[in-house]
Amino acid sequence: MPSIKTVWIGLTLLAVVLVACQPATVEVQVPATVEVQVPVTVEVEVTRQVSVEQTREVLVTPTAAPRPGEFVNDYSGDLVISVWGGTTEEWIREFVEPVFKKIYPNVTVIYDVGGMSARYTKLLAQRSNPEIDLFMSTGESLFAAIGEGLLLKVNRDNIPNMQGLYEWATPAPEYGAAYAAIAEGLCYNPDFFGDNPPTSWLDLWRPEVQGKLAVPAFGHSQMPQFVNEAAELHGGNVGNIDPGLEALAQLRPAAQTFFYTGWNAQFDAGDIVLAVDFDYYCNFMAQTGSNIRYVIPEEGAWGSIQHAAVVAGTDNQEMVEVFINLMLSPEVQASVANDLLNAPARLDVQLTPDQEELLAVSAAHQDHIKWFPENVSVQVRPGWTELLNARVAPVWGQ
Repeated sequence: MPSIKTVWIGLTLLAVVLVACQPATVEVQVPATVEVQVPVTVEVEVTRQVSVEQTREVLVTPTAAPRPGEFVNDYSGDLVISVWGGTTEEWIREFVEPVFKKIYPNVTVIYDVGGMSARYTKLLAQRSNPEIDLFMSTGESLFAAIGEGLLLKVNRDNIPNMQGLYEWATPAPEYGAAYAAIAEGLCYNPDFFGDNPPTSWLDLWRPEVQGKLAVPAFGHSQMPQFVNEAAELHGGNVGNIDPGLEALAQLRPAAQTFFYTGWNAQFDAGDIVLAVDFDYYCNFMAQTGSNIRYVIPEEGAWGSIQHAAVVAGTDNQEMVEVFINLMLSPEVQASVANDLLNAPARLDVQLTPDQEELLAVSAAHQDHIKWFPENVSVQVRPGWTELLNARVAPVWGQ
């Protein structure tokens, strides 16, 4: 019989063997945050033309935000957009906001609507504490805002759809892009003119249309273009507008307006037969039953961009850039033509023959669209407005 000492020694050796057979425990320190760089470059073959039907199936979203449905941002807050009321606001609500809400479902989109000059004045007044995130404007207000330091330079990585745009869409590419363009030309009543419809800016001076004209108000976004046109028609130029002022004083307008709703009722009543305004306003009137046609004058129509930019001081820069990128996506750009009746900014949106004819700034009409330097508009507006009030307004008010 083994001794107690022998048994104790045996048990000790057995314990050692059992411990040696256990799997080793390894302590590993795992960092709390693991950065993984995933390449996001997608090769896309861009063609000159893509059919409208094809664009309904394609949506390119920002590098910073995957396709709607694949990624949802849980940020909750407001996105405040300064925009024209009426047709543009309604279009954004119906065709852009729903796409944006797929990415930011908890964000409330707020529309701060008004005319161009009023909205720019508000932006200027709020410069130290802006309430606006996204500023939509004409080219003149874009350059004025840049000059006042009211806009932020964009992160192009968040707006990849800024590639493949018409040249007119990026007059200041560091500050965003235009999503559409329209053109100021002549809108007329075909029954009144019969076989002698207007074809030139000079037709504004026909004796039979005096007292039946609608022209831009002095504060209208296209006022510098209108004054310059009058000057060039009568022997002047941008540096010598005296001939234009004298010619404008000969007109007898029935309405001076900022928006087509300021003259459309008079037009339908027959009190106005010829108006200076944008193609898409005239086209909307025609779609809603007005007997109206738009013509690009033989001297050319004046183009105007619809621009989107990020407001300086916003806490939502990336979100605004996502919104701008969506506005430049193939799907939304097709809607720009189909639903907003503006010329889209993308080169690869193919328009139907009817759309090419309808939209003044389509590729078919590019050679007949004139672009007034918008930075010059900013410089000349104060002085020209003073001259108009002194030399033209008293005569128009008679």
